[in-house]
Amino acid sequence: MICKSTCCFMIMVLVIFINSGCKKELDASIPSESGFLYYDNSNTDKVNHVAKTSDGGFIYCGFTQNGLNHTDGFLMKVDKNGNQQWYKKYGGKNFDEFRFVMQTSEGGYLAVGITNSYGPVSNNDSVNKDFDYTVRMDANGETLWTNSYLNIQSALNAATETPDHRFVLVGSVSNPELNTLVLVINSSGQLQWGFGYKRLDQIPPFEVRSNHYHHMARTVNITDDGNILIGGLVSKSDLVIESRTFLPFLLKINILDGAPITVHPFYDIESQQDYRQLYMNIYGGGHRRYETMHILNQSDGYVVATYRYNGTSSNIEMVLFKTNIGGQLIWNKIYKGLGQALLNDITPLDDGNYLLIGASTNTVVDASYPELFANMKGMFLKVDKDGNELWTKYYGANWNAHKLFTIQKTSDNKWRTAGSSTMNENGFDKLFSFVTNTSGDIIVK
Repeated sequence: MICKSTCCFMIMVLVIFINSGCKKELDASIPSESGFLYYDNSNTDKVNHVAKTSDGGFIYCGFTQNGLNHTDGFLMKVDKNGNQQWYKKYGGKNFDEFRFVMQTSEGGYLAVGITNSYGPVSNNDSVNKDFDYTVRMDANGETLWTNSYLNIQSALNAATETPDHRFVLVGSVSNPELNTLVLVINSSGQLQWGFGYKRLDQIPPFEVRSNHYHHMARTVNITDDGNILIGGLVSKSDLVIESRTFLPFLLKINILDGAPITVHPFYDIESQQDYRQLYMNIYGGGHRRYETMHILNQSDGYVVATYRYNGTSSNIEMVLFKTNIGGQLIWNKIYKGLGQALLNDITPLDDGNYLLIGASTNTVVDASYPELFANMKGMFLKVDKDGNELWTKYYGANWNAHKLFTIQKTSDNKWRTAGSSTMNENGFDKLFSFVTNTSGDIIVK
């Protein structure tokens, strides 16, 4: 069974409000004191992703526990003023989870993840396996259609909409090793084409054993030339998955059929096999594991934000890459936070800089012990266009935790932030938002 959440965080009861160099502990349960607005979601939710909506609000997604052997995906909509509009659950009789949600061009929503409620019914042990899961909803969260496309184990991690209103879904498929999965569907959910990209072969600066290594897609964009750019992870060893070393990659493919247009010279591409990469570059080296990824399209290339587990130092670090249009690395920066730093989003700002959004442990802890991540602060990290740190702000007391997911700019030039925190001993999340000025200071009403 694929893990139902990448991280489990315990939540804090107090928030530190930082103003003019002074720190004051405030009761996070009272919005008039702390500035945090908590929502009436289920007491058994885990949040995986929060997306911006066109009305200035947010859509939250994840899964909610319904008994010992049953989870549903959930969505929660919040408006531009932070008011909760609706909360809905989705799924069948077994395990269902949303890993990613996006607002579609017509104002509804598309959520993707994993399921074993809608897998192949002919598979007697499908309850112990996960399959790709896609649900499309209208603007009020009512289901329009539900699909699971493959009859083998698979997962979807991200999606994007094309200019002609199709959807590109990306994730992984077990074949039996993990392979990058790309599906293109129309607006009615009908599959147009899909590939599991089997081998990535000889990738400098190291040699990957093609019959052992694993790779998976984490994010997807439409490039300025109308094709598909995928950000993902590739392992450089054949060790068990818990200790396998992953490095990030960018893979560009043709939007029409997944076939190559040009091939980057680093690769020995055999046209008779389903490699189908236009270019693919690997960044980094050593013992590393990378997790969440985000790509920003730029006129001169791409900015890639992620976080990694550094096995050499046992640290988790935010990482920012800049590449040219061809995918070659120009620079990369590493940010450590207060201890271990997790990234959830990157947002371009009006002044040409970037805001990295996530969380940090209060001190350096051993990343191999998840229970030590019970104490975390929400984190804003502002960097300039070259990745140089401008300032960092943290939100939280010295016990329990908050995660920040993304921000929206308000009409009065402030930032509304979406996040989650764990409000009970079972490790489930309460959903919240708060407002700051553009220097990251919380505004308490």
